[in-house]
Amino acid sequence: MKKNIYPNLKNVRIGIVSHVFASGPSQALLEYLIEENRAAEVFFIGHPLFFEQKKERSSFFILYKKGKKINEKFLKNIKLPGIITYFKDFFLTIVWVLQTSGKWDLLVCADNLNSLSGLILRFFKKVKKVIFYTVDYVPQRFENKLLNNFYHLIDKICVYYVDEVWNLSPEMEKARKKFRGIVTGKNKQRVIPMGIWFDKIKKIPFEKIKKHTLVFVGHLIEKQGIQTVIQAIPGVVSKIPDFRFLIVGTGPYEKTLKKITKDLGLEKRVEFTGYIESHHEMENIINKCVCAIAFYKGGDRLRNFTYYSDPGKIKDYLGAGLPVILTNVPHNARELEKRKCGIIVDYRKENIAKAIVEFMGDEGKLRIYHENAIQYAKEFNWNKIFGRALERII
Repeated sequence: MKKNIYPNLKNVRIGIVSHVFASGPSQALLEYLIEENRAAEVFFIGHPLFFEQKKERSSFFILYKKGKKINEKFLKNIKLPGIITYFKDFFLTIVWVLQTSGKWDLLVCADNLNSLSGLILRFFKKVKKVIFYTVDYVPQRFENKLLNNFYHLIDKICVYYVDEVWNLSPEMEKARKKFRGIVTGKNKQRVIPMGIWFDKIKKIPFEKIKKHTLVFVGHLIEKQGIQTVIQAIPGVVSKIPDFRFLIVGTGPYEKTLKKITKDLGLEKRVEFTGYIESHHEMENIINKCVCAIAFYKGGDRLRNFTYYSDPGKIKDYLGAGLPVILTNVPHNARELEKRKCGIIVDYRKENIAKAIVEFMGDEGKLRIYHENAIQYAKEFNWNKIFGRALERII
């Protein structure tokens, strides 16, 4: 008999606290809990990861009962100094949760500052259990040594005193031990990887996919390497005349990327969609492409956000059936190559152009990698990931 992967949460009250920018694990957990009324009550507290002038609100609180929103409140968006913002987020979480009625069974906190708020709430017996959901880990997060040590001290406190730690990748636990000497008991730190809503992603038949369209999704910053991909396009077009590059997202480097595109005369080859707020809409855009790019600069691993994490865009690509052309920085890069749903290339335009041409010029290979990507992605369905994670802690 197949084991039921959905724990019984009908009488369970769960809270989620997270810093937010685009959709991620915290929003996926919220969707899992309110979908089909899985939990009795759920609240979500979101604090902006970055200040955005166009946004009307900053921090917000939303309460759901039996899957329906019943209460919402938020602060107006005002730019504050960074240190004041951190204190605001920390105390606001505590105040908003204390204002709710009754005791919460579980509080899932993404990042260490939110988890510290959770520990205080547990001390006041407002919550029973606290989960520290580590969505990124960087040994040298701040250049200021005092600030960096303080940040990692909070991380250490949270790891030792929360009820359970959820890490996106196995490299996080290794890094804590290597750089901070943090050793925990067996199963205190668990790998809860980045997932996807596999069953909700519309699959396009291979015959209808745009065989010569490459896609990138994400925050447009220099370290993503999109500029190098654009610079590689002339070498691709000489072999694949109808090649297109679709860039989904926005960020501080967007103007520079558009200038590079214009200077190279590639406006008809490169399309910028801007920010797509709906995650499902984004999936419906990328699933028409044939493969995707996920470039990360290696460099100093002490300061590298990607090496110790589990990049969400890679799972999004695979879930839509897109094999990935990537650099050997994410912890699972070699696994993707071994499973034949990804290709590792060096961070140089000549190598990028060569990989794209070889890939797109072989439809048989594309078809095999397309099917392998889908099979691999099935292993990371959010329903399975959260079902197994919550089954043990509730």
